[in-house]
Amino acid sequence: MIVQEGDPVPGADGSAFQLSNVAPVINNLGDVAFDARMTKPNQSDVRALWTTGVSGLRMAASQFAPAPGTDPSVVFGGFIFPLVLGDGGQVAFGGAVTGPGLPPIGRRGFWSERADGLSLVYLAGTPAVGTAPGIRFSYFTDWPVINGAGQTAFWAKLTGSNVTSISDEGVWRAHGGQQELVAREGDRAPGYPPGVVLKGLSSYPQIDDFGRVIFWSGLSGPGIDSLTNEVIFRGEPGSLSPIMRAGDPIPELGDGVYLATLDPFLKSNRAGDTVQQTYLGGPGINNINSWCLVVDRGGQFSIAAREADPAPGAGDGAVFSYFELPAIGNGGHVAFAASIRGPEVPLTEASGIWLDRVGSLELIAREGSAAPGTEPGVVFGSFYYFIDLMVNGRGQVAFLAHVRGPGVDSANNVGVWATTHAGELRLIYRKGLTIEVGANDRRTLDSGISILTFAGGGGGTTTSFNDDGYLTFKAAITDGFDAILVAQTIADTDGDGFLDPDDQCPDDNPHGLDANADGCTDSPQDLIAMVERLDLNPGLKQAMTSQLEAAIAAAACGNEPAALRAVGAFAALVAAQRGKHVSPGDADLLLELANNVMTRLATNHRSAPRKEPNLTPVPAHPQTAVPVPRSP
Repeated sequence: MIVQEGDPVPGADGSAFQLSNVAPVINNLGDVAFDARMTKPNQSDVRALWTTGVSGLRMAASQFAPAPGTDPSVVFGGFIFPLVLGDGGQVAFGGAVTGPGLPPIGRRGFWSERADGLSLVYLAGTPAVGTAPGIRFSYFTDWPVINGAGQTAFWAKLTGSNVTSISDEGVWRAHGGQQELVAREGDRAPGYPPGVVLKGLSSYPQIDDFGRVIFWSGLSGPGIDSLTNEVIFRGEPGSLSPIMRAGDPIPELGDGVYLATLDPFLKSNRAGDTVQQTYLGGPGINNINSWCLVVDRGGQFSIAAREADPAPGAGDGAVFSYFELPAIGNGGHVAFAASIRGPEVPLTEASGIWLDRVGSLELIAREGSAAPGTEPGVVFGSFYYFIDLMVNGRGQVAFLAHVRGPGVDSANNVGVWATTHAGELRLIYRKGLTIEVGANDRRTLDSGISILTFAGGGGGTTTSFNDDGYLTFKAAITDGFDAILVAQTIADTDGDGFLDPDDQCPDDNPHGLDANADGCTDSPQDLIAMVERLDLNPGLKQAMTSQLEAAIAAAACGNEPAALRAVGAFAALVAAQRGKHVSPGDADLLLELANNVMTRLATNHRSAPRKEPNLTPVPAHPQTAVPVPRSP
């Protein structure tokens, strides 16, 4: 458990937490960000944004505090949700400000953390970079996006001299307080002949880890008609390229079949891959087979699923009939909910969740099928209009769903399920389930499970599910208070009827070699995760992670002595930097972790039979164990 309502606020004498209805988010380092009020008897509540990290729980921003980048008398009046949490631990958020002298439009903005603190990204009423003097921002997208490098992308409305309805929108990229215009309505469309201009821009741009902004735009001009007036662009300021156009042919579906529409709300991942819902046109296309999901992975386009195509795993004659809000993970996997139809498909089994494993489509869960981890006869309810769906970078799917059946009532009818790395679907949490939130502290989930799912965790956004399989959520627990919790998607793997730290490694007894208290024996991956979370200069961070990656590679080949030497070199580097570039507390924890890793490697080496080295290549993305944050 991260925090519970009523817990004391660190550093605020006499104040206690009161959680909001906003779902928490988690990044790939296991940091969690959430919104909560600070309450104190006989005083007004103060709203604040919080995040966890190596140094523990900290406040990122608070109501009534000065808003950086504005006049000293201007303060935060509130926050606009959801939060975004970068993999560097930086929080980004929209906010409303208040103070003397603000123009009517100058009351909303967006801020992002940097190494030196909060930085203003943009503010309504300020000059719009890349436009003529006198033109200002007037309105922004409420949903901010940020990539791994801390770059943001945003859409904005404009006001000012000579701004009209055909030139009042734009998309910008920002970093370190510096903005760059990416595209503006009325500008010439990149990759098109002279005279073709941008007409309307999507208010939900995405940004990948290469700094490329991805967005939808309408078109107008010579040669543009109702079949060719949409395009998806990807690129950086000054180097945009169309990656998909309305009217583009789809050869795999036959001669003359083309994309009839594109999706302004497409989803993308950190690599810039996209998924969108579109309509088809052309020979043989009609109103029962024109709806589909189109995926772009590295410039290679494919149809993930199409209306009237067979629905895998749903039985003979079952076909797709409608799709709901697809999500794309950082590994290119696409998850989606869909309704199905067919002569043998009853209405009580007419929806499900599917996963496209980069070309291989499989059924994850179906309405009317047994809900894993529940009593006999309990089945999943409808997934129609289902939106609480996420997929991470390893292709794990997590979702919130309702169940029905014997013994199901309002006290236990909602839960969260997720697939393991092997693809097995398991119950993670359910209303009425008892969980362990601390040492000898077991609670029951009462109600109000809340998770954040938008965009599937890529394209500059964060969700409640990270690439290591950790899921954060807000829920009410037995004492009637809300709490922010984190779970690992392995569920109750030791079969003791409780969700507790032992479930993270059911076949692993750390024997005291667990400095980060995650229930698993410490590993080089744990060290890498902690190093990545520290605020170190890039050269030092690279030197440390290089030694640990060498240890992982050596251990994978059965060469424990080489792995021991690499971890020892890492420990020596940490010891040399203790109290200099690495704080004493962080250094001591790193050294304890490193000593545990070396003890385990030495034990494995002494007990292992003599054998030839294993020359199997090391996987590109070794599994990382991220500690579950927990209350002191």
